[in-house]
Amino acid sequence: MRISLIVNVLLIVLLTIFVVKVNQVTDQVEVLEQKEQVLYREFVRNQYDLLLILKSIIEEPISPLDVAVALSTNNYNLELLVNNHIDVHNELERFHYNLNPYLYHLVNNLIEGRPENFSVDELKIVIDTLTEYQKELNFNYYDHPQEIRNKINNAVEEVIVPFLESESRPF
Repeated sequence: MRISLIVNVLLIVLLTIFVVKVNQVTDQVEVLEQKEQVLYREFVRNQYDLLLILKSIIEEPISPLDVAVALSTNNYNLELLVNNHIDVHNELERFHYNLNPYLYHLVNNLIEGRPENFSVDELKIVIDTLTEYQKELNFNYYDHPQEIRNKINNAVEEVIVPFLESESRPF
């Protein structure tokens, strides 16, 4: 009788410990998913901000400061890709890496007083690509990180890959 009672108490203690550990792991997984979701939100928001900045460059008299802000926003997204290991399509990463020198040269030409090296038509191609990408993305801030990743990858396949393979791309 005593042995049975001791075994039952031990089983209850072990079961309680197991349930607590499972709940802790579940909570940790949820926290990681929320962090990942926040990183994806930030990445997509920065892409949208980049689009708005580039549109404003064309609509207003071009300013090196505006282009520098676009470059900074793109750099921040590259930092998110590299340092936080956001899992996106390689071609999207390539797009952002290739956009950097394009924007840098644009800023440099404007600072050095050579705006003639700036092509509004080239910039419009980039803007059109980012606009089409945003439409294809159909982003929802409340999507699960896997859904966000799938939407990004789909938008990249539909818009960014054809852009990068196009002969008319500016970079």
